[in-house]
Amino acid sequence: MCAAKAEADLAAKVRWATAEAKEVARVELRGEEQICSHMAAELRERISQAEMIEDGLQSRMEVNEAQMCGGLPSRPPISPPVPSRGPSTPQLQELDEYADLVEQLRSEVAQERAAHEASASTLAALRGSYRSLLQRASTSNVIGQSEADGKVLGSMPMSWAAH
Repeated sequence: MCAAKAEADLAAKVRWATAEAKEVARVELRGEEQICSHMAAELRERISQAEMIEDGLQSRMEVNEAQMCGGLPSRPPISPPVPSRGPSTPQLQELDEYADLVEQLRSEVAQERAAHEASASTLAALRGSYRSLLQRASTSNVIGQSEADGKVLGSMPMSWAAH
C-alpha cells in the first residue's frame, strides 16, 4: 500500500510539474508573440518611411533632371520626414544608415547644384561681356584704328560671340 501511495504521489507531482511547465511555456510564448507583433508593426512603419524617402528621392531626381535638361526654375523639393530612432535591430539599423546616407546625398546634391548654378551664372556673365566687346569692336570702324587694337580683336575667338 505504501508503494501505491508513493506511486500516486509521484504521478501527481509529475502532472503538477508538467502543468506548471506548460503554463510557464505559454506565458513565455505570449511574451514573445507580443514582442514579435510590436517589432512587425515597427518594421512596417520603417518600411513605409523608407518608401517615402525613396519616393522623395525619385521625385527630386526627376525635378533635377528636368532642371538640367529643360532649364526649369530651381525650387527645393519637399523633404520626407526623417524616421524616429526606436528600438534597434540589424534591419532597423540598416534602414537608419540608409536614411543617413540619403540625407548626406541630399546635402551633396544641393552643394553641387549651387556650384553648377554659380558656374552657369559666371559663364553667362562672361559670354555677355565678350559679346558686348565684340559688338563694340564690330560696330566701330576697325580700319582706322591702330595696329595694337587689331591684334586684340584678332586674338579673340569669334565662337565666343555665337553663344
